[in-house]
Amino acid sequence: SSDLATQASKIANLPLPHDAVVFKQAGLLQPQTLAEHILSSPLIKYRQAFVDQLQAKQQQWQLLDKEQQEIICADHVMICAARHSHLITANLPKLRVIRGQVSWMPVKHNPLACPISYGGYAAPMTLADGSQGLILGASFVRGSDELGVRLEEHQHNLQLLQTTSPELANQLPPIEQWQGRAGIRAHSEDSLPLIGQVADMPQVWTLCGLGSKGFSYSPLCAEIIFV
Repeated sequence: SSDLATQASKIANLPLPHDAVVFKQAGLLQPQTLAEHILSSPLIKYRQAFVDQLQAKQQQWQLLDKEQQEIICADHVMICAARHSHLITANLPKLRVIRGQVSWMPVKHNPLACPISYGGYAAPMTLADGSQGLILGASFVRGSDELGVRLEEHQHNLQLLQTTSPELANQLPPIEQWQGRAGIRAHSEDSLPLIGQVADMPQVWTLCGLGSKGFSYSPLCAEIIFV
């Protein structure tokens, strides 16, 4: 292997067959923990409701439920409802859906010192019972919005890992013992995010269509809107 592959292998604590780029300031996020931290801000008042319609009212916008009752009336509205954004207003396009399944499993000894990306990805994780685990991702099934866990997509994630680290793949328990979760990515036609003011709707904005790059795109897109 090349010097770059050797250096990457030392950092990951795992033999890697290819050259690699090391992002020294990158990290692994736990989405639920991050969301809870953001919502803990005293500047945010969080509430859940089903929004059926957005309707102009004088210089403001009404958010209405299925019974056409007002949920809130606001000066500014930001639509960030992923693949459902077009249901709030016809001025937004319907986004393409792409299913993605991640897989995780317990490991007796987790050799990975950091996450690795190789077309798929693998990262160390702590399981619900506090034991060591490994998470693998992710499948890419166009046009599917089903959320059930599929054995064949566990197999897909395993095959991706085998191309980069057969050694690590061989340490994993049988696929039948794996757990998983599926989510639905929302993609625009050109796979770039939709960001900015919604056409013909003053003070209504959107940020959607982030696809599989939500954590990469969202801080940059937020700056475009608010800075």
